[in-house]
Amino acid sequence: MTDRIIVGMDTGGTFTDGFFTYGDRVEKVKVDTTPHDLTVCFLKCIEEGAKRLGFEKVEDMLKMTEAIKFSSTIGSNALIQKRGPKLGLIVTKGYEKNLYSDSGQKLPVLDFIVQPNMIVGIDEEVSSKGKLAKPPDDKEVKNILEYLLENGARIVVVSLKNAFYNPRNEEQVKETIREAMPAHYLGSVPVLLCTEISKRPNDYLATNTTLLNAYLHRDLALYLYKAEGILQKRGYKKPLFIVLNNGGIVRLAKAKAIDSYGSGPTSGVFAMNTISKMYALRNVAGIDIGGTSTDISFIKGGQYSYLNEPQIENVPVDISMVDVISVGGGGGSIARVNDGALTVGPDSAGAMPGPACYDLGGIDPTPTDANVLLGVIDPNYFLGGNRILSRNAAVDAVKLNITDHLGVGIEESAHRIKQELERHDSKEIERLMKEKGYRPRDFTLFSFGGGGGSHSCSIADSLGISTVYAFNLSAVFCAFGAANMDILHIYEDFSPIRLWSESGGYLDDLDRFNRVVEKLEKVAARDMRGEGFQGSAVKLKLALEMKTKSSRCSLDSPVRRLRKSSDIDSIVKKLHGTEKDIWVEIFRLRATYQMPRYMIRAHKASSKSPNKALKTKREVWWNDRMEQTSIYEQRLLECGNMIDGPAIVESEDTTVALPERWRYTVDKYLNGKIEKTG
Repeated sequence: MTDRIIVGMDTGGTFTDGFFTYGDRVEKVKVDTTPHDLTVCFLKCIEEGAKRLGFEKVEDMLKMTEAIKFSSTIGSNALIQKRGPKLGLIVTKGYEKNLYSDSGQKLPVLDFIVQPNMIVGIDEEVSSKGKLAKPPDDKEVKNILEYLLENGARIVVVSLKNAFYNPRNEEQVKETIREAMPAHYLGSVPVLLCTEISKRPNDYLATNTTLLNAYLHRDLALYLYKAEGILQKRGYKKPLFIVLNNGGIVRLAKAKAIDSYGSGPTSGVFAMNTISKMYALRNVAGIDIGGTSTDISFIKGGQYSYLNEPQIENVPVDISMVDVISVGGGGGSIARVNDGALTVGPDSAGAMPGPACYDLGGIDPTPTDANVLLGVIDPNYFLGGNRILSRNAAVDAVKLNITDHLGVGIEESAHRIKQELERHDSKEIERLMKEKGYRPRDFTLFSFGGGGGSHSCSIADSLGISTVYAFNLSAVFCAFGAANMDILHIYEDFSPIRLWSESGGYLDDLDRFNRVVEKLEKVAARDMRGEGFQGSAVKLKLALEMKTKSSRCSLDSPVRRLRKSSDIDSIVKKLHGTEKDIWVEIFRLRATYQMPRYMIRAHKASSKSPNKALKTKREVWWNDRMEQTSIYEQRLLECGNMIDGPAIVESEDTTVALPERWRYTVDKYLNGKIEKTG
């Protein structure tokens, strides 16, 4: 806990969420996302947070602010809308069509990230041993560059075969470009090398990764540097921290574009991990139902997992990302009838115009419209009453697009929309669990996102999960996760070293191993000093990607320096005796610094009766009919209160639908533990 202000922000497709802490005070903020310019909603969220904390001027709040940590959908929006810059790609001659892939299939980057006519081969060669067999010709480089620029390239990517063994030819191409082309002609066209982005020994994956990074770079720089500039003009003297998909934050100047892709869902996983430890829960499934999508993630055995070769929009890449899957379908997803079948999503009404009930011109029905018609959402209490929803607009949209096609009533149509979203999400969770070998009954469900509480009990019921948690912070869960993240830099180096062989025993040249680690540590120390952190507060952890004749694995190393043969034995003991040769291929150093965090306070138990929080009764759809239902205000509930369904627990930013045979108990952290009772 700190007496200075910590801000976590997350920009989603529909809302931009803010989590502001000032000592023991917490303020939650939701504003509309402004897709045309994300800095507008960024600043609006900051201004609203300052207002709620009692500051007359944003400048006064920013002077008291220790850190602002930001996650966003900038990367995913650029890919979905295909609005990245035109790229030029230079490869080794002979690989222009397959980009080092041996699959024989059409490459997913072609016509999407890079156009085939913008890929040019260059005559050069680096051997598989790293020998410079043929350097690039300067004249050929100039001719290729001139062609790419005249055909509209705004970023040039250089990916040469075997460059990870020796990057000299890639570096020479970049040097030739910089030296030969006049600044007024080259302008601001960046030149990006694969070896600057990827350190892994796979030309195909490295090319994909660097192309995606180049494609995302422009929007990241445009919005985030503008946002940081706005903060600095308002008196904020510290760097803007960006959430990365590896589970940490860095200052904007050190963020690679591709590492920010999916940062919002990653923040949600981090929040899950934080709270699962608070409750000593080892197996948790998380379902984040926002306005545009549903994100699914898991904590297994007390840890979240990583995807080491994930796909981004079907493009395989070689970065390590926190494992979270977006399956589409949220509160703003569009419902329609095709050939008599009802579907929900994956396309969304977004923030503008939004669901029909927003009454901003939207005519397509969504689950949010359905929940208004079913009585789950109070149209006069959406966002605490700051936005009044139109039930009539929801009726018109559902009638025109659903009711008239299915031949059922308005409420039944709305019920089917809600059911379809829940069926879809349940099916996806079940599929993912089956792929991972998990059993749903072994898990607790964490429900978050603005729409999570409206659907979580039904989803849990269909999966056979008997316990659900709904949180005070559910609607700003990802912003809460961002606020609690730590500085994390990850450094990799591809330096194959044989640690042990049956014929030669242990590695004799221990210094070779140590020199690689020392190089990584020096870079880490430099970057951490740039963040303002140094000394023993910075924690370093070494991991090694190792290979044997029959397998590959990644191990956390118990030592960062090799002093004697027993140090090697401590690394390879899990493999030694079963393999003849053991190699280290990739050295990975994680440098972390723990930032100040907000700790959720515990409260003393009160009575079981929730009557102090009972605000009204209204008609809500349960069991195929509308029923008079008790409505409780979440902020008035106290530790120990118990509510038996059917009931609604609502707050200014989310709603929990509690069906019959489910019980909502307010725990010591004022969160709702929801358990099936029959």
